[in-house]
Amino acid sequence: MSLEIRDLTVRLCSKKTSGKAVDCCDGINVVDSFFLTVKEKEVVSIVGESGSGKSFLGLSILRLNPPVISKIIRGEIRVRCSSQKDKVDILKLKQRELTGARGRLISMIFQDPNTSLNPVMKIGEQITEAILAHRKVSKAEAKDIAIFYLDSMNINGKFQFASYPYELSGGMRQRVMINSGRTYDGIRRNDFTASLETYQGY
Repeated sequence: MSLEIRDLTVRLCSKKTSGKAVDCCDGINVVDSFFLTVKEKEVVSIVGESGSGKSFLGLSILRLNPPVISKIIRGEIRVRCSSQKDKVDILKLKQRELTGARGRLISMIFQDPNTSLNPVMKIGEQITEAILAHRKVSKAEAKDIAIFYLDSMNINGKFQFASYPYELSGGMRQRVMINSGRTYDGIRRNDFTASLETYQGY
């Protein structure tokens, strides 16, 4: 997967609205002429203090910011996964195309599993749902893949597959979130190690 962002500018709206998108003419640019290139197999970290706009930038790349609070003024966000020859401009996709591109071309691992995981769905169901949405496999195959992913993250896949998020520790829930992102080709991680346990060897 490769990512190229050119002159991305996102404006924060200052008008109060009733749920409809606005022009944001009198807002401020919270992302101003942002450029970034990530080559295939390259890992890039964006570092900044709390409140500097890292998460806002990530949400903008996937067009996840609600239109009632912000608007992308200009720019290009071109993504190419390993199985494609041509890059796709995320900003030019229609809503239906964008829904298909999220997860297939690029996805995001959020930093807080407590608010990202569905509390009334078993973790195995949440991982297999993501697999089935973007891979041509059967439900049985998706389950096997999910168990394999959990095992690879030091979680007993067969045992914990039927567990609910509240039955896991914070670090285990974060690993479940990472596994959900592993079902995709391109991943944008938002402080995804924040909830992981840390181990020290002596």
